Amino acid sequence: MTTIKLINVTKIYDRDTVALNSINLEIKGGELCVVLGPSGAGKSTLLRIIAGLEHPTEGRVYFDNTDVTDTSPQERDIAMIFQHFTLYPHMTVYQNLAFSLKVRKYPKPYIDTKVREVASYLGIAHLLRRRPRSLSGGEAQRVAIGKAIIRDPRVFLLDEPLANIDLPRKEEIKHLILKLHREKRYTMVYVTHNQDEGMSVAERLVIIKDGEIQQIGTPMDVYNVPANLFVAEFIGRPKINLFSGHLRGNVFEAHRLRWVLPQEYPSCEAIIGVRPEDIKVVSGGDWNVEDVEYEGRDVLLHLTNGQHTLRVRSTATRSYKVGDRLGVINKISKYAIFSPNTGKLIAVYPKVQ
Repeated sequence: MTTIKLINVTKIYDRDTVALNSINLEIKGGELCVVLGPSGAGKSTLLRIIAGLEHPTEGRVYFDNTDVTDTSPQERDIAMIFQHFTLYPHMTVYQNLAFSLKVRKYPKPYIDTKVREVASYLGIAHLLRRRPRSLSGGEAQRVAIGKAIIRDPRVFLLDEPLANIDLPRKEEIKHLILKLHREKRYTMVYVTHNQDEGMSVAERLVIIKDGEIQQIGTPMDVYNVPANLFVAEFIGRPKINLFSGHLRGNVFEAHRLRWVLPQEYPSCEAIIGVRPEDIKVVSGGDWNVEDVEYEGRDVLLHLTNGQHTLRVRSTATRSYKVGDRLGVINKISKYAIFSPNTGKLIAVYPKVQ
């Protein structure tokens, strides 16, 4: 199990385009670490630098205690899975799986045993005679994963591995990746822009924006204790509700909005964030239902009072319709408070242990 360390890694393109800015990150041996952020955040650049496909402008990359900054991808013994399936179209599935072992001149009996073992493990033994053009997206990705794991690499790198797979197969491939990690304990670095996907697979999340790390933590930590406004808005669906106003003791006030908090704070200008599931509504009031989204057991309500909009997730125990008038209970027991000047987290309630 290989530990990966990035020390002060910076990547600059064309002299002034900063893709990564002084990244310091340690990925533990055997960890499944998800690098999550919007398009253009620097996620894939970070992955390519770990792989050796890009060279940092500044900084060093270590595998365990060995400096690999100047070594080739082959010397690093990594395997990569991309969103575009890297299969040889003129070869059968068997030949695709066998290729890397054949290049390394392993004996034919060993190659045959290894190919059939990996194919059986991935549930693609029945596809060995077929060519990539006859495979579904999910089948092709399974073969690509098989090509990666057949030689037991030190590090497993995944760049948007579910992006080009149809919805019914996404869950299937996601659970296969989790099974691989659980049973093989590869060190895995998984890059995605999809926060639902990232939250569901990560042991630890690295949130990145504009080439800089915003927060590192477990999915629970990042959701409950976002380090700043960007993380608060980026993580969680539907989005967190954010309001700018004034905090006085245990009361937060904005225009036509008043929240009573279970704890007192010094008076200051502040931004308060409340997740949709932490807001309670009652029949009758001064909030108008503008939209209703039923999600099976839950319902998502979009409310307005003329000045503010509010997202509320509630159990669908009654029927709601556009135009209904609802009241919002002004006592809240879970929230985050941010600085309006820096965007950084000031406090959360309750504190997460």
